[in-house]
Amino acid sequence: MQSQPWPHTPLPVMSPAHFLRGPFLFATSNWRAWQTVRQFWATCAPKVVVGLGGFASVPALWMASSRQTSILLLEQNAIPGRATRWFAKHADTVCLGFAEAASELPAGVTTVATGNPVRDDIVALFGAEQQTHEQRLLILGGSQGASGLNQAMIEWVRYRKGDFQDWHIVHQTGPHAVAELTEAYAAASINARVEEFITELTAEYRAARLVISRAGATTLSELACAGLPAILMPFPQAADDHQRRNAASFVEAGAAVCVEQQANPAETAAVLAREWNVITGDSARLATMSAAMQQRSRPHAADDVARVILDLADRVTA
Repeated sequence: MQSQPWPHTPLPVMSPAHFLRGPFLFATSNWRAWQTVRQFWATCAPKVVVGLGGFASVPALWMASSRQTSILLLEQNAIPGRATRWFAKHADTVCLGFAEAASELPAGVTTVATGNPVRDDIVALFGAEQQTHEQRLLILGGSQGASGLNQAMIEWVRYRKGDFQDWHIVHQTGPHAVAELTEAYAAASINARVEEFITELTAEYRAARLVISRAGATTLSELACAGLPAILMPFPQAADDHQRRNAASFVEAGAAVCVEQQANPAETAAVLAREWNVITGDSARLATMSAAMQQRSRPHAADDVARVILDLADRVTA
């Protein structure tokens, strides 16, 4: 008999930094999580509970811990989040997107460096040849865009438009900067396509030669599978400054360079332009960075995480 998927249950969890509403919402989440887990256990007692990080996972992990259910944590970043640090000692295994994150966890915690799972269509880019010889730059600011990156690009194309004379730019801006960037590229006569959000990134990865991006863990895992060299601009307000550490890991591997976001967009643009011209002026450097990116890829991460989950489930059965 095929089991039915359990319905999605959202939990109104906020970071403790929201100290006025946080305690109330956290208590509400615990109650809702307890109700959900109780209903779930009455239907089909799970063998393993997987926590993907973030405060939304904490109530359910507490419930699992209280019922002595096996726990697996998946930590995406080079700096483990608070939820992972809190529950690491209660977890049977912590799967790591970055092997170096193990040093940030309590002694005695069992870790496995699996890498971060990505979609099958992204995995298919691993080892694939680029389908176009066009000089294409892909700019990614995350699902909401990146204001600091957007403003730096406006300054850059305004004063150094010649840097992109032979390039086609695809820029994902988020919802608030589409018109402004479209106008800036047009005024500089730069071949550019501006998108609020790119639903299917696979084709964009396949066509790109270089990427300018934030340093989120999932994006880096995707870039690694695609073998795309990158100029990374970490989000300066990321929790525990984890994006800077993510970026540093790829810089140390020779797969990327890191540009710090400055308070003045013109200063950021100047640094971006300097790194851009060094990289794009050296085809051997681009090839070396691309190879280093592929070396950082973990195309079998999803299978490796699934294998750890099944091993934990088998221990319960035994």
